[in-house]
Amino acid sequence: MSELEFSQALEKTNVEFDYSGKITPSCSPEAFAPNRIGSEGTLRFKYFVDYDAVLHMKGYLSVTCSFVCDRCNAQFQRNLFLEFEENAYPKMSEESEITYNMPRINLDKIASDYIALHFPTKVLCREDCKGLCPKCGANLNEGNCNCFKN
Repeated sequence: MSELEFSQALEKTNVEFDYSGKITPSCSPEAFAPNRIGSEGTLRFKYFVDYDAVLHMKGYLSVTCSFVCDRCNAQFQRNLFLEFEENAYPKMSEESEITYNMPRINLDKIASDYIALHFPTKVLCREDCKGLCPKCGANLNEGNCNCFKN
């Protein structure tokens, strides 16, 4: 489990700190079927705690995913690269669903939730994917078929 221990940020209010580390997304493998999220990702962000003890995080999340193209059904891998910005509140606060027990927060959970909310709904193997022939099912990226030649 990846955690951020931010006691130094609580002591130095409004001072920015850096974090870089690995995360293990906890999303179910079937959650985005036929697409799959990799078992490990990278998280890099800056964070600070304000005077109200709110933890502010802003940075980048990257995880390798296995996708199936929505046009041609080809399988491929690509990094899912997301910018993220989240705030976490002390447990006593009811302002947000993201809360923490001082001075730690579970980063795997935050990353998994962020991936789930921002996972692409349409995925193409390449921007100019030609898809499949509606008549014979041939992958038109690999060449033309003979269905419409007369």
